[in-house]
Amino acid sequence: TDEEDHLACRKFEILSNNENVWRRHHGEEVKTWLTDKLPVWLEEQPAWFGALEKALIPDWAVTDPDVLANIRDEEVVTIISERATGAAFLSRSGAVGVEAIQLLDEVFNGRRSGR
Repeated sequence: TDEEDHLACRKFEILSNNENVWRRHHGEEVKTWLTDKLPVWLEEQPAWFGALEKALIPDWAVTDPDVLANIRDEEVVTIISERATGAAFLSRSGAVGVEAIQLLDEVFNGRRSGR
């Protein structure tokens, strides 16, 4: 549904933030969510689930090696390798990390953290 797609896009927004911050607070929730949804998205191929989104998914969060192989096509691998240096620099912002935690609280737990 449109609502599910919107929520999925919001959750993917988390993956673009500082992983060291969000993983500590919500890593297992993200992993469970991806374990449940990735096979569905790979089959259905929703319009919002492209190479850029697939490149945001950390390897540790994909429990099925076949699913990981399916999301790591040539285009995705290229995106990951091209941004490896820049992403390390950009992800160091503490403010971005705080925003990631607030967004995770909102989309996974249905509550807004104080902003």
